[in-house]
Amino acid sequence: MSILTRATGRSREGSVAERCLFMACEFWAATKARNLASHLGANPLETLPTFGTIFAAIGAACVAGELDVAFADLAASPDAVHQMDCINALQNRLLTTDEPVDRLLARFAVELFGDAHARLRRGNPAPDS
Repeated sequence: MSILTRATGRSREGSVAERCLFMACEFWAATKARNLASHLGANPLETLPTFGTIFAAIGAACVAGELDVAFADLAASPDAVHQMDCINALQNRLLTTDEPVDRLLARFAVELFGDAHARLRRGNPAPDS
């Protein structure tokens, strides 16, 4: 099952961009909570390229690069223990990145929902007609 399909969970509502934002936030939260291995699941080789694409799209080039490196390391891993070591190393590199990932995620959210946020601030939750 594709990770984008899983990101929508029970509902297929929301644009691809909204689902990508959700996925990036969940990934980053799992990283910060030191829960990345659990978040990636049983087949990280299936999920890492999607996350790399998403982080590159929001402007987190360093994170995307680290995900590419981790994908190559995992693909060359001979066993599950070595794969876990690769994921833990990825998590540690991401935790020490100088890239302002939280701000990049926030900026993407504002770009995505900026009009809705402005309407709510004006007290008008519905689109102007």
